[in-house]
Amino acid sequence: MPDSQPKSRIELLDFGSETPPARLSYTERVVHDGVGVSRCTLQPNPGTEIGATQFTVAIHEGTPFQMEWRLPEMREVERRRIVAGDLHINPGDRPIFQRWSSSPRILVIAMEQAFIKQIVGEAFDGKELELRTQIGIRDPVIRRAMATAWRRELAERGGGRPALYGGAGVGARLCMSFDAYG
Repeated sequence: MPDSQPKSRIELLDFGSETPPARLSYTERVVHDGVGVSRCTLQPNPGTEIGATQFTVAIHEGTPFQMEWRLPEMREVERRRIVAGDLHINPGDRPIFQRWSSSPRILVIAMEQAFIKQIVGEAFDGKELELRTQIGIRDPVIRRAMATAWRRELAERGGGRPALYGGAGVGARLCMSFDAYG
């Protein structure tokens, strides 16, 4: 992939919408009360500023691929080989320049901003925290514990139970993310 970074357009994906964004296709999906778990395949991306309207944690599930990105506060484009299990954490409404040439598969949890604000406020005594965008994180706790729970939610299609969506379960998982990467 060339180093040049053309002027890119901005795309904010809405994982809560029934209509999938053109950028991806859903393989499996469960959405309930502002929290959604989806298994998706992304389209190749020649260079676009992409984000989501929700706070998202994506776990890469497919074959390794090369990814390039540039955070707003950085001048240089970063490159990394992304492998199955790598995490991508992005607060809502914060698109970043990204580029890849394959069709990666991801497992993603997306949480509405109001839900995040409530859970984080309760966990951190009302403090507003800012979570930085992180790409290519290799965190075995999140990868094993969280991904297993999300995959179970998809397999059981939500199952009519609030395991993933209950404040305690999601709150604990969010606190792990904010504690480690905030």
